[in-house]
Amino acid sequence: MNPQVFLDWTSDMDHYFDWYDMSDERRIRLAKMKLVSQARQYWTNVEKLMKLRNQGPIQTWDEMKMKFQKQYLPVSYT
Repeated sequence: MNPQVFLDWTSDMDHYFDWYDMSDERRIRLAKMKLVSQARQYWTNVEKLMKLRNQGPIQTWDEMKMKFQKQYLPVSYT
């Protein structure tokens, strides 16, 4: 739940995606594979909830990051 851990992870992923050209679908799949512990469980719940609500899946890396930011960055974090 440390905001800096989240920021470091997203920064590392952004650098990787800048280096390797890949589709958003592959970016999301890779990011999901790199999730551990609470973050993996959180994302599994997000996907299940979206499916239950008949919402389409997250389709871009930026959308995925936004979901995680809402979860792991406090509103007051700057």
